[in-house]
Amino acid sequence: MLHEVHIHLVSNHKLFQECLIGIQEFYFTVEMADEATLEEYSPRKIFINRVDDYHGRHLSKFLASQSIGGDEETESTDEEEKDPPSDGSASETSQNDPKTKDVDNKYIIIGTSKSENLEISEETTIIVDDQDKSHLLKILLSCKYIIYDVSENPSQIPEAEWAINALDGEINIKKENGENIDAINFILISTILTWAQTKPIDLDEPDEPFTEDDYRLRRAHQNYKNHLALEKEVIKIGKKHKKDLKTIVVACGITYGLEENMLGILFKLAWLHEPFLPCLSSADNNVPLLHIADLSNIIYSLMESMPRKRWYIFAVEETITTMKEITKAISTQLGTGKINNIRKDEAFALKDMTDTIYDHMTMNLNMQPDYILENMSLEYAPDENEMNFLENIENIVAEFVHIHGLKPQKIFIHGPPLSGKTFLANKLRRYYQLHYLTRENVLQDFKKEMEEKIQAKTKKEQESQKSGSTTERESEDDDDEESEDEEEIMEIYQSLQESEDANSMLDEDDLIRIFHRKLLSKPCQKQGYVLDGFPETYEQAKKLFSLSDDDEEEEEGEGDEEDDEVPIPVDINKRIMPSYIFNLEADNLLLFKRAAKVSPERNINGRYDEENMKQILKEYRILNEDSSTVMNFFDEVEYYPENTSVMDDERPLLEKAFKKMIGIIGSPTNLGPLEDEEAHMSPEEKALIQQQEEEELKDLLEKERLEKVERRKKMEEWAKTRLSLKLEEERLLEAKTIPIREYLNKEIFPFLKEGLQEIYRVKPNDPVDYLAEYLLTYYVDGKYFPPKDNEIDEDMISSLLHMFKCYEQK
Repeated sequence: MLHEVHIHLVSNHKLFQECLIGIQEFYFTVEMADEATLEEYSPRKIFINRVDDYHGRHLSKFLASQSIGGDEETESTDEEEKDPPSDGSASETSQNDPKTKDVDNKYIIIGTSKSENLEISEETTIIVDDQDKSHLLKILLSCKYIIYDVSENPSQIPEAEWAINALDGEINIKKENGENIDAINFILISTILTWAQTKPIDLDEPDEPFTEDDYRLRRAHQNYKNHLALEKEVIKIGKKHKKDLKTIVVACGITYGLEENMLGILFKLAWLHEPFLPCLSSADNNVPLLHIADLSNIIYSLMESMPRKRWYIFAVEETITTMKEITKAISTQLGTGKINNIRKDEAFALKDMTDTIYDHMTMNLNMQPDYILENMSLEYAPDENEMNFLENIENIVAEFVHIHGLKPQKIFIHGPPLSGKTFLANKLRRYYQLHYLTRENVLQDFKKEMEEKIQAKTKKEQESQKSGSTTERESEDDDDEESEDEEEIMEIYQSLQESEDANSMLDEDDLIRIFHRKLLSKPCQKQGYVLDGFPETYEQAKKLFSLSDDDEEEEEGEGDEEDDEVPIPVDINKRIMPSYIFNLEADNLLLFKRAAKVSPERNINGRYDEENMKQILKEYRILNEDSSTVMNFFDEVEYYPENTSVMDDERPLLEKAFKKMIGIIGSPTNLGPLEDEEAHMSPEEKALIQQQEEEELKDLLEKERLEKVERRKKMEEWAKTRLSLKLEEERLLEAKTIPIREYLNKEIFPFLKEGLQEIYRVKPNDPVDYLAEYLLTYYVDGKYFPPKDNEIDEDMISSLLHMFKCYEQK
């Protein structure tokens, strides 16, 4: 392939022109060859509709990495139902066809897309236009494998219906004409909701699972009757052309894995640490599932060995999983571990909830995937014949975190009072969707958690005494959750209660234990945190971030340091250490100015009065001026702080400091917020933002007013200039007409007036001829003799002058 052509010749040289013609012919030949190859039948070609959908992306990526005939040597357990490999299989064709001997044995992916500007990936070779049906049909006829997925997008049903009927028509024509027919395998990926209203096969055993042999009895959900009609059409045409057009319907459960699809709404809520993960059904409804990698394996296995006497298979996991178990597993592994049953109206109040997702999550079906259990080995099976979402939830969550690039950002902000650390901490918390930690809210959360645990324990004891009682809210922690020293935690809680009752400070060791526990919690470990103002001293930081006996066991297995490095004086717990440390710098003069502007609502108990402010700043400077400050601790353990000055931040929103911080931290790596950010703003922050917006609006209005005044001024000047030019033009025109006026007054008007008056009096039939004769009566020897009345009519003169002006302008 030619990437660049460097021609150092004169543009009018004959050789240069010949080179250009040669290059044009070369590219034209390549384009024609590509077009011909595109419509030429090949056993390597796979057509997939919507390669940019969830299923299409992963199917095209997986199939593009596979070789033709990869599973042919695998022994089959159902030989009677599979085609013999001697009917011109992909492997045999690729070996005998001379056109493919020197070509890679990988599959070629051709597909359509919902995006007009989709860039062709490494997996997808060609993107075709699904609107050009004539060209699309030629492409379909050139592919041995055609995969239409309508499970995700019902809008693809009409196109899939057109495709199967168009193929049927073309094959009928070829049969009538006795033409050679290239075998095509048509795979329709549908949804198991076409079974949603199916009655149990055995009414005495309603929990008995449906099997693939029962497909003729299926009854669809009211929203999926078009899916059912398409499935029947595909099966009917497949039975009509058993060898030339083999068809099979794959009824797919809810697919999951990697970036997630329908279950993504639960993963997102859990990652953002909603207190309770919503469960969309109060009953223990069975929801068939399937990992996206397993779907790819199933499709590939069908391509390699299409069953001869089977038209319908299930693509679901063998293990029965309820929606409550699914929600609980996601919440336990990724969130708080708590779930809450919600009504339909509450479900649709959730962001990203759709009818399709709701229909899938509220179905209740028990399916037995006999074919794939007997003939296929799937990726996520714990053993040969068992597939289980619940047993693989840890790997599934790891996939989700990895594919979305989710990384916890851990930030610590330190600085003097009124330097803006709380304000900046809240801005960072919202920008990166992190958990905000201060001494006050950490203690409040700990107290609330302990109270809930005590209430839940009491409630559980009471319910255990009642038989058959149930609760809708699963707020109890599972037995397999992380173990804690309950006695020690309860002692800390009692100590906290005693300190509040006595209005005294909590013991520092207990406070550090509570902070340590909070930093190790799932929310802080998964989403990250912003630590505002604590620890304040070197000793507090050392106690909080040092490696405890419990932490040492968890830290084992991480890479050891090289022997020749100088050891860090403190063994730190890297799991809870902040990744970014910011030390705000401001002098006392600026802080006193800010203290003077503090509102009365914020200045509780005169905290920011001048005398109190002096004492607060004095204590802060003492703690942060010797060699054992909290910043020195981070220096010693080689987590170097970023000194950030707020002296030149004149605006109240500290934009310069904030931009510097996010420039150091980088772009957000968390999922977006589910709630309005204003709901999390403090009153002070809302007031500052409102003040800035009002100032910006005031500046904008003033700017518009000045622009309007300037525009009016220019319009007035332009109007004056235009009027002046018009007057000058009229004056010049008037000056040109003076000689004409004098001539008319002297030679014409004296007797023309009499002639016109005579015409008005007589009113002759031919006034022009009459006027001419009348004027000739005054003409003697080449001179005119005016009548006795020589009075000049000025109105008449003006009218005639106006006529002259118009004539001159034309």
